[in-house]
Amino acid sequence: MAQLDAARNQLGQQNTAARRQIEQLQKELSDIRLADERAHHRVVHHEPLPQSGDSVTPELLPEDEPERPNDGFAPTQLLNRG
Repeated sequence: MAQLDAARNQLGQQNTAARRQIEQLQKELSDIRLADERAHHRVVHHEPLPQSGDSVTPELLPEDEPERPNDGFAPTQLLNRG
């Protein structure tokens, strides 16, 4: 009987953890949808991106060039040897 209670307890803990994970994923999805809606609104209404002093999420910034690390080394250059 103790083994049955231990199994039920473990299943209850797993159920609780799964529910928390689902809630977190739903929150993340909601945040992504909100950011997408804001970006779509800006595109449709030709609004500029917020200025640097405004709150900007990195997902909304253009990805022209990836940010380079400032580690003191020059960027690697690839040469064509063909």
